[in-house]
Amino acid sequence: MLYGRAGEQARIDALLTSAREGHGGAVVVTGETGIGKTALLDHAAPPERAGFLVLRALGIEAERELPFAALYPLLRPFLDRADRLPAAQAEALREAGERAPDHARARLAGPAVLGLLADLAAERPVVCVVDDAHRLDGASADALLFAARRLGGERVAMIFAAGDGVPGDARPRGTGFGEAAGVPRMPLAGLDAAAARELLTARAPGLAPQVRRRVAEEAAGNPLALVELAAALTPEQRAGRLGPLPLACACGPLSGRARSAFEAPLHRLPEATRTALLVAAADDRGDLDLVLRAAGRLGVTPADLAPAEREELVHLSPTGLTFRHPLFRAAVYRSAPYFRRVAAHRALAEALSPEDGPERAGGAWHLAAVATAPDESLAAALHRAAAHAFPPARGEGAGSPDGAVLGPAAHERGVIEVPAAHEREVVEAPAAHQRGVIEVPAAHERGVAEMPAAYERGVIEAPAAYERGVIEAPAAYEHGVVEASAAYERAGELSPDPRRAAERLTAAAELALQAGLTRRAAGLADRAGAHPSPPVVRARLAAVRAGVEAAHGLPERAVRLLLTGAEQARRPHDRCDGTDAGRGTPVPTRTGDAALGAAGLPRPTGASPGHVPAGDTRWATELAARAVRAASSAGDPASAATAAALLSALTVPSPPGEDGLTVPSPPGDDGDDGAPHPPRRGVDAGDAETPDERHAALAAFARGAAVVGRMVAGQDVTDFSPVRAAIQAVRVSGAEHPDVLATAAWMGLAAGDEAAGWELSALLAERCGRLGLLGVLPDALTLLAEAELLRGRHAEAEAAATAGLRAASALVHGDALGHGDALGHGDARLRALLAWLAAVGGDEDRCHHLAATSGGVGALMTTTGGGIGPLLTTTGSGAGPLLTTTGTGAGPLLTTAGGGLSPLLAAPSPDLPGAGGVARAVATWAQGLCELGLGRPLLAVERLAAVWSGSCRHPLVAPHVAPDLVEAAVRAGLRELAAEPAAGYARWAAASGRPWAQAVAARLEGLLAQGDEAGRHYARAVAVPAGQPYQEARTALLYGEWLRRAHRRTEARRQLRAAFATFEALGAAPWARRAHGELQAAGEAATPRTAAFARLTPQERQVVLLAAAGLSNRQIGVRLLLSPRTVGHHLYKAFPKLGVSSRGQLAGLDLRAEPDRPTRGLPPT
Repeated sequence: MLYGRAGEQARIDALLTSAREGHGGAVVVTGETGIGKTALLDHAAPPERAGFLVLRALGIEAERELPFAALYPLLRPFLDRADRLPAAQAEALREAGERAPDHARARLAGPAVLGLLADLAAERPVVCVVDDAHRLDGASADALLFAARRLGGERVAMIFAAGDGVPGDARPRGTGFGEAAGVPRMPLAGLDAAAARELLTARAPGLAPQVRRRVAEEAAGNPLALVELAAALTPEQRAGRLGPLPLACACGPLSGRARSAFEAPLHRLPEATRTALLVAAADDRGDLDLVLRAAGRLGVTPADLAPAEREELVHLSPTGLTFRHPLFRAAVYRSAPYFRRVAAHRALAEALSPEDGPERAGGAWHLAAVATAPDESLAAALHRAAAHAFPPARGEGAGSPDGAVLGPAAHERGVIEVPAAHEREVVEAPAAHQRGVIEVPAAHERGVAEMPAAYERGVIEAPAAYERGVIEAPAAYEHGVVEASAAYERAGELSPDPRRAAERLTAAAELALQAGLTRRAAGLADRAGAHPSPPVVRARLAAVRAGVEAAHGLPERAVRLLLTGAEQARRPHDRCDGTDAGRGTPVPTRTGDAALGAAGLPRPTGASPGHVPAGDTRWATELAARAVRAASSAGDPASAATAAALLSALTVPSPPGEDGLTVPSPPGDDGDDGAPHPPRRGVDAGDAETPDERHAALAAFARGAAVVGRMVAGQDVTDFSPVRAAIQAVRVSGAEHPDVLATAAWMGLAAGDEAAGWELSALLAERCGRLGLLGVLPDALTLLAEAELLRGRHAEAEAAATAGLRAASALVHGDALGHGDALGHGDARLRALLAWLAAVGGDEDRCHHLAATSGGVGALMTTTGGGIGPLLTTTGSGAGPLLTTTGTGAGPLLTTAGGGLSPLLAAPSPDLPGAGGVARAVATWAQGLCELGLGRPLLAVERLAAVWSGSCRHPLVAPHVAPDLVEAAVRAGLRELAAEPAAGYARWAAASGRPWAQAVAARLEGLLAQGDEAGRHYARAVAVPAGQPYQEARTALLYGEWLRRAHRRTEARRQLRAAFATFEALGAAPWARRAHGELQAAGEAATPRTAAFARLTPQERQVVLLAAAGLSNRQIGVRLLLSPRTVGHHLYKAFPKLGVSSRGQLAGLDLRAEPDRPTRGLPPT
């Protein structure tokens, strides 16, 4: 199968089609070795090419001096037809295989070839393919090209593949195909990123996405190089261990064929030239000045590169050195003896200067590439290299006013502090927040698409660059999270002190997890765990393992690990005298203080370096808070209660001097006095916090997480103010670590604060995209989708959820823990969200399919034909359900006529892990909402009641299900089932304090009330400026229905009109139909301006709205995470439905999504 050659294949197919019709032609396919010329010839002339006679020839280097060496084998099977040619031409062909013809006869070979091909084509069309045509002997080349230029009236196609050969080949002689006059050329360029990714996925499955990209970059799109470099990777590299040096410096040898082909030219070069090339192959930037400086230390002069330049093995310019072929670099490096490779790396390390950039760490990577024994100074240098590799991306920010490194910087997740601010460029995190709007850096280097630009009026910008539905990280990997992880790993390997080794390997595991390299993270955690380490390091390792389990869809295991880690973090740290007796250098007794702020929570008050605290409150708090969230995902109320209790205990104020310590810098940071860095400024650019303020913020975070923990545990919570205080603490403290942002965003959503959840999840998504945190990105997009859904921005929620699934699909979790390809819990949540959106849109099949693949109840009931499911029985022929209720503290339960409890509504089984998980709850909610929208309230009751108080119950989802359950029960004539959910929702709405929730609570009171009292509740509900389009439309619909039945038709039409317009804009087809029916009953037809628009699919509506605003297909694709081709397809399908024939006509249509406000998804005009 060919990848990325659709255009070339189409051109070849067109040539063959034309030849079949009597209009022959020829083409010369050109390109470097391994670019895919032979594969294209195989596509053109497979043995089974229907209806064609296939002729094949091959140029052979050893036969270039033999006249007609290639032509005679090509035509020999058909020489019996030579008698049909003029006698002189026939004789020339016969002599070609016997002896060298004289010059006059040789000139007749071309016309003879043309005549013979024409004679063959009289019976059936002919395709003649010639591979390695640049190696043809001159006589064969002359004859074949003569015929190729004269095929216009024949049923013959000739396709030549000619290249430059491998580096160092002599130039083609004779009529060389590089200069084939009169024959069209088809040059093959390297594969684009998407095609390279497809090829690697097929030929080298299991590569981490970052590794695929790195291989694609070094291979420069050459298919042979892609396959060879991928095959030469070590298992560690395949899993994601990538430093800044070229892959050849750490991978295995090339295959025998490639090695012999690309190493051959080296044997013709002088020794000094080979040495210069080796230094260049070991350099990671192609810096000519650096290469010459380093080579000079080995006795090489610039003149020694001349032979390689003459052979076109390398290209030299004033600023750089590049290898002509990507595999030649690997051949140069791997063919050199080990001692020469060591000398090259050491020379490069010695040649590096401060001007080469602090991230080069004085050549630490080059020294580490050849180090064979522990070396603390080298380990510390790599530690600094990691600090510079992540997170500051090149070109971002400037120095902060207080001199601190903003964001996770060098100190991500508790890595030992490496200050040395004077040695490195201080950068500032670009996220500035004003009135909730996030400003994001514009363009990323290396051609990566822009990250989410401005979140205004619900506008979603694509959170990453997606090509063909697969995400690529926008961070530059040689200066990103992957390189930092590799640097910490190598630093740990070179650390003589086992405690430092454990710290550094733990840091490597944490960054690998954030990068989405779960197999690598698990392996690093195991290696770190083999070293002695203080409790806080063991707690961090438990957090890494929990993240791996969660990524594999096992939140119930993650809960246990996080709780274990939180308990470990509370334990007293191992006492240390603060120095290493053997070296006289400071030894950190726990994670660096600057790392505490970098991890997102304030660091505790300082104390003397030798002070041993009772435990690490910050780490215990963070892990316990994450345990609450994992317990929610797993549907584990008992663990949630345990975590809540732990958090409550952690909020007890510590005595002065008992909640932290000052940590000196690790060895290798010369010039640092060991003082901790000042804390980062907060998101709101407030003043630096005092120790007391930091402790208060930490306590506030713990209290808020404890409240949510009690909610997940099913306890009655009536005050959400601690949650709001916790979120504010995160804002003020400048929290930027992904885990803390994700937990805070989730806490906001759990408490009904969709605005805070949206703000924090949008910031998290931006950071993930900017820093290449592929492992966190699916979760960030899940939170963003949930926030958008709660805000009533359904198109934006669908875009975020779809992007999240794409991000998740790009990760390769593999089977590190024997989990195979288990669906991650994040995937299940995203599918459940998409099922809910499909339910709103009335897409029943899609809803139930997505629900079934995300943990929904699936086939427990049938819904075809509007009939009743088997779990609710009827008497006679549809006389109605026999339903009873039982008053229990858990809420009303449905029972069957025989008194048995419906299996769907039974209490969650303790033997089924995650049976009450959030994904299952949302999926079942989606199925119930679908039934309600399609006018099947009885089936809706059963589904929704399962989430409220049955087998699918989840305490955080249940409040959001209550409004649908109340409406379904009332419409099914089961008012007695609606009272308890309505009351429960009212309590939740009061605790949340959100206007939209209070408006919905008033709507539910209207549903349960009678007469004018119902009208007063509805009027109160619509009067609240909820800012929630979907819920506002649901309220307006119910109020309009009540008004029509109260014979107040004028008022009814106003409410129904607003509901109809909003439902249409949201793509809520069943709800729009219901509003339309009510409008007609109220004496008004549906507004025609949106009738055509309503026929579009949700995706078509999004595309049309953006196209009408003037965006190009490419711009629309970036925003909606689609390819430009897919955008064009949607427009092609939408135009006939709208009655237009071009995008210019869209501007004349009234496509407003809502009256009197800009359309969501479009920039304001």
